[in-house]
Amino acid sequence: MTTKTPHQNGVTKRKNRTILERTKSMAMESNYLAYLWTKVVNIATYLTNRNPTRSNGGLSLEHVYNGKALDLNHLKVFGNLAYVHVSKSRRRKLEAKSIKCMTVGYDD
Repeated sequence: MTTKTPHQNGVTKRKNRTILERTKSMAMESNYLAYLWTKVVNIATYLTNRNPTRSNGGLSLEHVYNGKALDLNHLKVFGNLAYVHVSKSRRRKLEAKSIKCMTVGYDD
């Protein structure tokens, strides 16, 4: 691949714009806190890499890179309400067994 050619710069700019637009959409929809913007960018990039594209014959970038089909069952809506279990060793008898949270990313 040759760098600094107009065609490739356009592709890169378009990909960056796509990620930025997804970031803004997700952030506005979830009424996110401003300090979480890096998480939103990471998720937008994560999802972009898992979207099928025509240039890859209907395959996602992740599929092309790893050579195997993706399992997307783990995906959740960004900013969605979530409850995290608190283990018995970290809580007292009358304390809640879970805490209320918000989905902000995916673990590697």
